[in-house]
Amino acid sequence: MTFQDIVLLAKKILVGLVVTAIPVLIIFFTISFLQKLIA
Repeated sequence: MTFQDIVLLAKKILVGLVVTAIPVLIIFFTISFLQKLIA
């Protein structure tokens, strides 16, 4: 494991987290927005 390998692995993990987090955030904001409209 060289430093470059670690950096590449970290980038892949970060991209994975971002790709996972964005849809969750969109769903979360949509639900809270709808609750404000209904309430």
